[in-house]
This record gives sequence, structure tokens and C-alpha cells, in this order.
Amino acid sequence: MITKKLKQILLWAGGISLCLVVVLAVHIYMVTRPKPPGANTRIMARIDIRQDIRNRMRIR
Repeated sequence: MITKKLKQILLWAGGISLCLVVVLAVHIYMVTRPKPPGANTRIMARIDIRQDIRNRMRIR
């Protein structure tokens, strides 16, 4: 009797745990997947300037 009850409890706990892990994996995938930039997306850009800017900005 005890082993049957214990087996049933472990099966239910394992099934629920498996479902929760699957839900967590789907949630993490949906939150972290890359999204295409929209109208409200700001994108940082970097411009590399090969010449020294300080020489050109002297006050004359």
C-alpha cells in the first residue's frame, strides 16, 4: 500500500516538474529571442574616425 502510494506521488511530482521545466524553457525562449527593430527601437552606432579630431577643432 505504501509503495503504491509513494509511486503515485513520485509520478505526479515528476510529471508536474517536467511540465514546469517545459513552461520555463518556453518562457525563456520567448523572452530572449531577438526581435526585429521596430519604429520605437533605438540603435546605438559607433563611428570610427581615422583622423585625430583634436587638431581640427582648434579655435582660430
